[in-house]
Amino acid sequence: IANQTGYYEKTVRDKTILTEEKIKQFEKDVEDNKAVDVINYLPEKEDYSNFWTKGANKITTGLSNVLDDDFDNIWHFLKSLFIG
Repeated sequence: IANQTGYYEKTVRDKTILTEEKIKQFEKDVEDNKAVDVINYLPEKEDYSNFWTKGANKITTGLSNVLDDDFDNIWHFLKSLFIG
């Protein structure tokens, strides 16, 4: 359906135009002796996360940090009992 309606061709054409614009911008920046970083020429990605996703990511990161630190401490304690 996407192919027959032309949606696919339009998205490919839009990406091509964006790429051509970024190439021209890159070439102009090189000519002007500006600092060039590839990140500046990549397309921006949409952030589709919402309140729940952001909250879950923060909780996961926090728990991961706590568990990693505690596991390291427990491991060092066990090693000190048997090795040292």
